[in-house]
Order: sequence, then C-alpha cells, then structure tokens
Amino acid sequence: MIKVVLFTVVTMLFMVGCSDDATKSANAEVKSKQEVKEDVKVAVAEIKEEAKATASDVKEDTQAVVADIKEETKSVVADVKEEAKAALQESKVVVAEKTAAVQEAIASVQAPVATVDAVSLYKVCAGCHGADASKPALNKSQVIKGWDAKKISDALHGYKAGTYGGAMKGLMGAQVSKLGDAEIEALAQHISKF
Repeated sequence: MIKVVLFTVVTMLFMVGCSDDATKSANAEVKSKQEVKEDVKVAVAEIKEEAKATASDVKEDTQAVVADIKEETKSVVADVKEEAKAALQESKVVVAEKTAAVQEAIASVQAPVATVDAVSLYKVCAGCHGADASKPALNKSQVIKGWDAKKISDALHGYKAGTYGGAMKGLMGAQVSKLGDAEIEALAQHISKF
C-alpha cells in the first residue's frame, strides 16, 4: 500500500511538475508572440524609413537628371541658334552676291541701251515706216505702231537671224544685220513708245 500511495504521490508530483512546465511553455509562447509583434513593428518601421530614404534618393537623382537635361537642352538650343545665325548670315552673303551679279547683268544690258541713240537709228526706219511708225512699209508690211518692245525686239532679232518676215524679209534682214543687240533693244524701246 505504501507503494500505491508512493506511486500516487509521484504521479501527482509528476503531473504538477508537468503542468508547471506547460504553463511555463505557454507563457514562453505568449512572450514569443509579443516579441514577434514587436519585431514586426520594428521591421515595418525600418522598412518605412528605408522607403523614405529610397524615395528621397530617387527624388534627388531625378532632380539631378532633370537639371542635366535642362542644361543639355540649353546647350543644344544655343548651338542651334548659333548655327541658324551662321546659316542666315551665309544666306545673306549669297543673296547679296547673287543680287550684285543680277544688278551687274542688268546694268550691262541697260548701259548700252542708254548710250545708243535710238532716235538717230529710227531715222533710217522712218523712211519706210513713217515718222511715228504708223505706215505699212512700202505698203507691204504691218503697221508697227502700238507694238510692245518685246514684239518689236523679237521681230528684229528674227529678221537678223532670217527666221522672221514675209515679203519684206530680205530688205529688213539687210537693214537689221548691221545692228547689235543693244541697238535692237534701244530701237525696240523707242518704237514701242509711239
């Protein structure tokens, strides 16, 4: 019987000891969950801080890139402006040269016309065409009064080349063959004013 009592006491002690271990173990688990919560809070706070720092770094990097792009853009715009100014200046020079060449060509054509005495030249023509170009030459040609300078010039150049004229072609070809281009132009201008 002592054995039974002893056995019962040992079993109870064992059970009490086990229940203390279970309580201790449960308390340890509770502490672990609280520690985990604290660890999670700390980790979340650290992640937030890192995210803020990263966002700040990204913002600074972006601002630096934008500033670089602005500077490069300013530089490119300045270069383009300079190139455009140079091209414009070059164009002005080319236009001035071309204008001078055209003016020189015009002056070279106008100068001989201005120095030719068209009134004296027409005196030869007046014998057949009349003093004011209102007569048909030898009653065989057209009246040239009222013709414009180009039409007269084309006709005189055609007579000289032998490519223009009807019944009076031979006579007019002989008359015009003595005239130079400047004289033909001066004569055409003079006759066109009748």
